[in-house]
Amino acid sequence: MRVQTLRLISSLILFIAATVLAGSPIWNLWPTGTGTNKASDPTFSPTGFTSPCHGAQQVTISTSTIGAQIRYNQGPSPADPTCSSGTLITGSSGTINVTADADTLVKAIAFTTCGVGTDSSNVIEAEYDFGCSH
Repeated sequence: MRVQTLRLISSLILFIAATVLAGSPIWNLWPTGTGTNKASDPTFSPTGFTSPCHGAQQVTISTSTIGAQIRYNQGPSPADPTCSSGTLITGSSGTINVTADADTLVKAIAFTTCGVGTDSSNVIEAEYDFGCSH
């Protein structure tokens, strides 16, 4: 048993060394970003609306990916959120106040980890028209 374990370990070490010497980064041995761990796209509830100018309205953003977090941006033309930028919703669901501007766009992204090989969702957006101007 010990001999088989030592052979397996030495084979693994040789495989990793050969891969690195061939110029392939070590993290490519266990690929990520293949979609197998990709967070599901966020959803909005309500998905969008046109409403009289009554101030902020509550919108729920959620993802079906267990353990995921969500980041979002909102405004007339917000930047796309990333796993490291935007307002953080800790957890796979949260309710936000959408501000009452003439047209407010909310963009959201879901992710499980942030870094090299991150399998973030697509950036999803919803438009909320309050029919008012400031």
